[in-house]
This record gives sequence, C-alpha cells and structure tokens, in this order.
Amino acid sequence: MPRTSPRPTRRRGGKNDIKYPRLGSRVSRSMVNQGITVATMADRVGMAPSKISTIRCGYTMPTHDHLVAIAHELSDPGIIDVAKQYLEATCNQCSKVFHRNPSFQRGDQKFCSTICRSRFWNDKVKEEREATARGRVISARRRESEALNKVSELEHELERVATDIYRFCKRCEWDEVCKDDACELRDWSPFPYRGE
Repeated sequence: MPRTSPRPTRRRGGKNDIKYPRLGSRVSRSMVNQGITVATMADRVGMAPSKISTIRCGYTMPTHDHLVAIAHELSDPGIIDVAKQYLEATCNQCSKVFHRNPSFQRGDQKFCSTICRSRFWNDKVKEEREATARGRVISARRRESEALNKVSELEHELERVATDIYRFCKRCEWDEVCKDDACELRDWSPFPYRGE
C-alpha cells in the first residue's frame, strides 16, 4: 500500500543536518563513477558503513586520516580540497587561519585554541565591565553637573531677590536708612535701621 502521509521532516539544528553538502556529493559521485559500494569503501578505509553513508550524505566530516584514505581509494585528490573549504576558518581572536576539528560538536569552531577562546571572552567581559564603569562615572558626573547647575540657579535667584529688595528699599528710603520697624522686608533690608 503506498504511503499517503508526508514524510516527517528533520529538525533543524539536530544531529542529521546536512553540514557538508559539497563534500558529500563529491564522495558520492566518485563512488558511483567507480562502482564502489558503501560496504566496499568501508572495508578499504577501515570505517563503519554507516559512517561512510553519513559522509556521502553530507552529515559528517571524516577525520583527516580517513579523509586522506577516502581520497586515495577514489583516486580523487579534489575531495581534500573540497574538505579544506569546510575545515579552514579564521580565529575570532587572533585572525589566524586554522583547521577546524571535524568532530567539534557545539556548533562552529570559532577559535584556533582554548587560549584564544579564553582571551576573547575575557576581553569581552572586561569591555562590558569598563563600559559599565564608564556609565557609572558619566552618571556620577552628570549628577554632579546637575547639582552644580541647581546651586548656580539658586545663587542667581538669590542675587535677583537681593537686587529687587535693594530697589524696593531705595524707593522707600532714598537716604539708605530704614526708619520703618513694621516693614515686612526689615529682616532682609540692606539698609541699617534707625528709628525716629
């Protein structure tokens, strides 16, 4: 009976994602052209047939020794060139070109060594701490500046009030001597009091 339901799709990011399609198609094409089966190739290079199948499908990358053995058995050195495209990478820390480890399991290998990886993340944490510290210094300076502005505004306001009181008192007492004890501005008047 024919199958009517659609085939289940593979999860992305799962174990069976095709990571090396050009390598897989190159190995598969060479094997078909020479009439070599998966079982035969597995015997010749000393690998399990299932491993050869996953290489042909582009799911996995063989180790360097197995890659050389496969290229030798298929008389196709171009397989190594195709594999180099996948294996060569540039380190995110030191910018050195390095060969990825094909058995690396946690996504793409981004660093040539654990030292570079540690330096990269330590530098990143240090930058974040410095940015946080700069932010704290800037906000402290901003608060200090705002406080100084407020003090300056208050001083300016006090000067204006003192000038207004002086003008008012000058209009009331032209000789600059205060004679009115009941004046509401007596406490702030710049003139001396001399009662009559």
